[in-house]
Amino acid sequence: MAQQLKGEVTAKYDGQSYKLVLNFNALCDFEDVTGRNGLTLVDQIEAGEPINARDMRYLIWAALRQHHLDATVGLAGLIITHDQKAIRKLTGAEPGKSREAEELEPAQAPGEAVEPPNPDPPKPKRKTRQQ
Repeated sequence: MAQQLKGEVTAKYDGQSYKLVLNFNALCDFEDVTGRNGLTLVDQIEAGEPINARDMRYLIWAALRQHHLDATVGLAGLIITHDQKAIRKLTGAEPGKSREAEELEPAQAPGEAVEPPNPDPPKPKRKTRQQ
């Protein structure tokens, strides 16, 4: 399990500063959209294990949403593209220990919005007893 989350870091893109917060709510947002365990992902990053580009982008997106509710997944990708240490800064992983994803998805052009999946997925249906 992740020893400790770094908390808040600032990343810059296109002359603007963005506050990223990796907290319990951010991990839940990540889990809601990916179906993956957020703490396991943070452990992978801290251990220097490779992670896929999509998970990296959604983790940054979830961390962005804590202070920037209108942040898009595309913006998260641009931040990663321009500040490749953002994941390490956010998770507190030691520089040089974590490896970057081998293939990053193409970044969105500035101003091109990409909508994230619904962070409030439908609730599972209750099973009823059959008598």
